[in-house]
Parts: sequence; C-alpha cells; structure tokens
Amino acid sequence: MQHAMSTMSSSDYKNFALHSVQNLMLATESRPKPELCKFILTTARSCGKLDHQILAYFLSNRLEKEAINTVYSHTMNPMITTRSYMLMEPIALYLELRSLRKGIVHVITPEEDPFGVLLHDSGIVPTTTMIAIVNPETRTVCPNNVVGEIWVASDANVKSFYGSDDIMETARFAATIEGGDQRTVYARTGDLGFLWTVQRSADPMGHTVEEGQCLFVLGPIGETFELNGLMHFPIDVELTIEKSHPMVTPDGCIIFQGVDNEIVAVVQIKSPDYALSLIPVIVSAVLDEHVFLVDVIVLVAAGELPKSRSGQKQRGKTLVAYLDGTLKAIHVRKVTGNYAQLPVPHSEENTPVELESTMIN
Repeated sequence: MQHAMSTMSSSDYKNFALHSVQNLMLATESRPKPELCKFILTTARSCGKLDHQILAYFLSNRLEKEAINTVYSHTMNPMITTRSYMLMEPIALYLELRSLRKGIVHVITPEEDPFGVLLHDSGIVPTTTMIAIVNPETRTVCPNNVVGEIWVASDANVKSFYGSDDIMETARFAATIEGGDQRTVYARTGDLGFLWTVQRSADPMGHTVEEGQCLFVLGPIGETFELNGLMHFPIDVELTIEKSHPMVTPDGCIIFQGVDNEIVAVVQIKSPDYALSLIPVIVSAVLDEHVFLVDVIVLVAAGELPKSRSGQKQRGKTLVAYLDGTLKAIHVRKVTGNYAQLPVPHSEENTPVELESTMIN
C-alpha cells in the first residue's frame, strides 16, 4: 500500500473523501513504529515533505486519526488481532530497556529513563481467537509482564504450508502448551511479544468499564541476538544509531549477528566525507544505551542500503551481501579484537577507504 500511495499523483488521491470511514486497518507483520504514527498525527499538516507517508495522504482526505488502526498479521493467520470500531488512538507504553533485555515488561515514564522503548499496541484479541504468551524453550505459559513467543489458537489459522512435509514445520501449526489443555492447538508465530490489559469507559459518563487484552509485538525471535545473557532487538539498536548523528540517513541502519556471533551494523550516510568521524559516535551511542560494543561498522552511501520497493529494510539480503562481499561499502571498521584486515567491496561511485582496525578496551 505504501508503494501504491507513493506512486499516485496529487490529482489521483484528492478526488475522494474518507471522513465517513470508521475503521482503516493497516496489517503489519512486525512491530508498529510509534515515531511514524506520532509524526503523522502531530505534524503532518505542517510538514512540506509527505510524498511517501501513507497516513499523511489519508489525513488530507479528512480521515479521522482514530479510524487509522494497526493490526497484527502473520502468514499463519492474516488477522490475529483487530481494532474494529475501538475509536481510540494507539495505546502507548514506555518500557524500561534494561528490564526488556531480561524479558521483563516494566512500564515507566520518559522522565524516569531517557533510554526507554516506546511501543504501540498491535490490536486487541478478538473473542474468536486465543493468544498465549509462551516460553519457546519450555513451552509453558509465561507469567504476567514477561516477554514470550506469541502462540495463536484460531479457526482462521492455516494448517500447513503447501507441499511441505517437514516434521518440524508441521509442529509449528499444531503446538500444545506443556501442562495445559492438549485439545487446544496453537500456531507458533515465531514472534516475541506480550499481552497488556486495558480499560476504557463504555459510556460518556464513564460509569461502565470495558476490559480487554491488547497485543504488543516486539519482533521475530530469529532477528534478536543475545549478548552477555541479555536479549537485544535490532530495531531498538538501529533507532539508536539513526538518531546518533544527523549525517546518518533516516531509517538508514541495519544491524545483525554475523559469523562467530559478531555484531555488524550497516549504516547509510549522506556523505562519505564524514565516514571516519561517525565511527566513535556510533560506538558511543550503542554503548551508552545498550551496553555492548558493535564488532563491525560498515558505512554505505545513500541508496546502497538494501530495501524493498515500499522502503522496508531487507535484513536477510543485507546479511548475504555482507558475507559474500557484494555490499558496496565506502568504509569498514573493525571495532573489537585484533583481526586481519577485511577486503572492502569496490563501488563504482565511491573510492574504497583503506580498512583500519581499532581495539577498544
């Protein structure tokens, strides 16, 4: 949808009105971006560059902000949550990052910890669906306020992948909770998250209180990495790097765990003139907020960071390009350890910079 809206001309989308729409559900398979929603809802009318902002297009067509809803979708179930006619803005939680790294949900205020994580809900659990937050290793239900894998029991779940007879794959569609009702079969999404109970008034006088559980999605298990016994979500580290210096392009960082568990950050910058000065800034920002050192920093020119046509980061494609040496880098820096020099992939537009190795104690 983002790609379609970005290719529309002003004459295409200004000829219709959406003021009567009560519920526009935007399905997402990942964590909603609060900073995007906040930008759209608070500054869309005053900002001049909105060509690729989908919600800005909708606001210009008089769509009420309460009607814009994000719901959790997955290949195993196209609509796990819903926000039908809730008529309320996204529920925001500000979590302490230190507790989140331990898998614990601790809600705080931005004044208590400037390095916290802002989350928006991914929708409410409908009555026809059961969601359990389960420890992926023990297959037992997690206690309240503990992060776990999202398991879904619903008639809308798919039963298998077409043409697949993999036993491990089949088990994902028919999982049961250890010590629970074995007749209830769940689909394992492979995503981490937690449930949060919300309350709201059902009438204008505020006498009646409705209660429900909202799902908060944190990210895929396969993308998280563990350092010193603590769990890190790439999206949080990437946001830290993107905010660390104005020469880092917006949404211009991809971080992953490579060979020998080394943490690699691929950072897109606006100009190669600032390449060397950015290294200590990035290292310091990640160390301050996430308490670990990035092993390798790869700087690439604008437009070289692998993304889909809708602007989504392609983490897997970036990892493959880094490992096979086809990633067009303008500078590569080893931050930790005494390693042999790495070959810098050549770029037609950029002159390769000689690799330097820095040891940080």
